[in-house]
Amino acid sequence: MTPEQRLQGFVCLWRCSLDSQVWRSDGLWRTWCWCLMKASHKSRWVPVSTGRGVTQVRLEPGQFIFGRHSAAKELKHKAFTIYKRMLKLEKSGNLTTQNHTHYSLITICNWNDYQTATNGEGTGKGTAKEQPRNTNNNVENVNNDKDKETEVAPSRKKPVSKPPAIKWSPDGGWENIAEKDRTRWAEAYPACNIDTQLARMTAWLVANPAKAHKSNWQRFIVNWLRKEQDRGGDATSARARSDTAAQLERIHNAERRS
Repeated sequence: MTPEQRLQGFVCLWRCSLDSQVWRSDGLWRTWCWCLMKASHKSRWVPVSTGRGVTQVRLEPGQFIFGRHSAAKELKHKAFTIYKRMLKLEKSGNLTTQNHTHYSLITICNWNDYQTATNGEGTGKGTAKEQPRNTNNNVENVNNDKDKETEVAPSRKKPVSKPPAIKWSPDGGWENIAEKDRTRWAEAYPACNIDTQLARMTAWLVANPAKAHKSNWQRFIVNWLRKEQDRGGDATSARARSDTAAQLERIHNAERRS
């Protein structure tokens, strides 16, 4: 290892990872380790491209910016495969996802509890959901050589945090839309393209600012998608555009013949 590589730092892995569900899947374990190494170890600001320019996003310890396509390139797997693995890690309590219009913010659960090395003398093992770690330090190695048992700290249950509510603003667009929300909407309203419908909602809200104050944006989205589904969804809109284009072409041809 070069001095430059050592400056990149390290993450802690707990030995009881061998008993976790994540360990039993090679692909899931690889993705989880990648998440740990991508997470920031300190508070900092990072630039993120938003399509209209670049915005600055503040990262706290244990957070990183995620995009399924860039992750697929780094992990050399299909983007959909990475997406499914991230859903599994979120469902198992390893991480949480906050979706924004142009990026997703990933937070590793209990980062401060299980990624804070104190001179490599940590003894707790935690649970599979709480980042099993192994400090792999000289003190523990000596103890292992002497067949000494390490003391196991009792697992601590963390209160389940409520996901942030979905929000919309003219400047920031949609925020806090989780991948599981998109999946649920896509299954409930199969005739609707979720990204297209969200863009239409934004256009309507910008054009009607007096109606752009909602106490429950989740309900607004569901009601919109339900109405669009009843009207035939995006497929109907596509057919209407096709019929209109055909009609205009017929008129144009008739004018040319005359």
